[in-house]
Amino acid sequence: MSIIENLNNIQIPIDYLYKINICYKYLGKNEIYNIQMKERLEELENNALCENTLFLSNLFGLKITPDRKRLVIYKNSNIKNKQEEALLNTRNILIKINKENEKDNRLTLNSSDILEYLQFSSDKKVKFNTSNYSIKGEKNTVRFFFNKVLDDMNNEFTINKKENILLTATTLIEMYVMEPYSEFNKEAIMLLVYYLLQKSHFTVIKYFNFFEEFEKKYPEFLKIVKRSIVNYEQENIFVFGVYEFLLDFIIEQYKKLDDELSNYLIIKRSQKGDLIKNAIKYKLNNIFSKKELIDLFPNISITTIERSLDEYKNQGLITPLNTGRSAKWQKLEPLLEINETIESIMNKNNIE
Repeated sequence: MSIIENLNNIQIPIDYLYKINICYKYLGKNEIYNIQMKERLEELENNALCENTLFLSNLFGLKITPDRKRLVIYKNSNIKNKQEEALLNTRNILIKINKENEKDNRLTLNSSDILEYLQFSSDKKVKFNTSNYSIKGEKNTVRFFFNKVLDDMNNEFTINKKENILLTATTLIEMYVMEPYSEFNKEAIMLLVYYLLQKSHFTVIKYFNFFEEFEKKYPEFLKIVKRSIVNYEQENIFVFGVYEFLLDFIIEQYKKLDDELSNYLIIKRSQKGDLIKNAIKYKLNNIFSKKELIDLFPNISITTIERSLDEYKNQGLITPLNTGRSAKWQKLEPLLEINETIESIMNKNNIE
């Protein structure tokens, strides 16, 4: 029996419900982020993919100069040796995790998959830990028990009866205790977190440099895990420390995404405002209507158009002549001077 099976007997304490609620409220905003800044999300994902690949290459000890790394990752330069092949493999593994979870959430992992990821990304002969292992008197290899943990995990994700972040926390604790590989167990844990949080639909993970940020927090993660496993041999672990660590990490990433959204909308709104103001300055007659702007910019909301008109009015550049959808506006002296200057330049250069 793996500890994952014991989750049936665990109730989430009320103290954690607040953070759980925040996480799932953010998860519910995934579609909003996609609608409001799809292009920016694509940029963030591509940038994060490259930065995550670079950072993992350092963890795996790839001996490639920084310039060559960037040429391979950012410019798709032809690879010259096995180290550069491992670098490209790392990027492709992250792409696979991103795309498979995005597509249908059916990607499953077993111990051999993770081993393959470690081998491909490090260009080293990583092996399974061949030590014997015992749980409640049952003896077998570490690989056997770790596969049991992953099988239980994959099954629980399929039937969807356990809270996903709690399931992730438990799996990570089991993996830490077992150390299933001859080396790079820390990197394997980080890859598993990256995979499981996306499998749980927390897509925010792929928009930032996840591995660098998790690496910074890894000492704190280890302290929490070690406190969790004091009674591990009795199959009694305190999973909620790691659980809270993951909740905090997810919330922190979503707060960053919220900041990105706010900045993106400000810039986008500002760009639209500039379009409207330039049209008033250079395209429209001295007396013009709000309807002309609406017709000129059908993809810009009336609210944005009205905001730009108010800003120009407050700056003393235009004044309203009446109200309503067909309201007329008149340019004031500063804008008229701009128009006269433009006309003068055009006449001087015989520009029609």
